[in-house]
Amino acid sequence: MQKGSLRRWTCTSLSLSAILLCAAWLLAQSSAEQLPAPTIRVNTRLVLVDVAVIDRQGKPVTGLKAEDFTIEEKGKKQKVAFFQTPEEAQKQNMPPQLGPGLYTTSRSFAPRAGP
Repeated sequence: MQKGSLRRWTCTSLSLSAILLCAAWLLAQSSAEQLPAPTIRVNTRLVLVDVAVIDRQGKPVTGLKAEDFTIEEKGKKQKVAFFQTPEEAQKQNMPPQLGPGLYTTSRSFAPRAGP
């Protein structure tokens, strides 16, 4: 091997080594800077309370609101965070209606009302 080719080979290998070292260093820096996402732990409890209100004749009382009820736990008043009447629940659970000219045998859609 000649002196010039040995010198070129040495310079090339040193250059490649330097490039690889820089790339490894940059990779290590970028992975070190990537912090894991913070973990937030939340504990919540939703207690469902079904209430049936009837009058003296045994007929259901309608038109009640959340303010008409008081919920207590161990003597401490609790907040009513969610209130829904049976009528509201029925409206909410209604399946979507099909558009004009659309038909299906699936029970997940309501038949179109009217002509």
